Amino acid sequence: MSSPPDNDGCGYGRPPEHTRWKKGQCGNSKPRKSPGPKGTVEMIDRLFLKPVEIAVNGVTKNVTTLEAILLQLWLKEMSGNRPALRVRLKYEEFARQNSEPSLEVVFLDSEYTRAVAAGPSTRSPDHE
Repeated sequence: MSSPPDNDGCGYGRPPEHTRWKKGQCGNSKPRKSPGPKGTVEMIDRLFLKPVEIAVNGVTKNVTTLEAILLQLWLKEMSGNRPALRVRLKYEEFARQNSEPSLEVVFLDSEYTRAVAAGPSTRSPDHE
């Protein structure tokens, strides 16, 4: 049996030379990007929102992990545990500083808004 010729002919396992990878070229030119590692804050948020089942006075409830933690802190506070009080107060301070500002409604000063604010008693009798 003779060996195949050494020419660069096409065939099984021998693609045309112009379509072959060049030396040093990666075979996966457009790799699918894998999601990078999540940040610590994202991971904590995800864990805090995970539902857990707890028993309160013999009744089971599904609550978020954060609610369960705060409930445990509150119960320990009520029994006189001072470190639990400090932890809860630190969390409240942190939450207040990092919460988004609340919506503030501002009314423009106009004749209409003054009439609405004054109420129905200031209307003239001819408008009734």
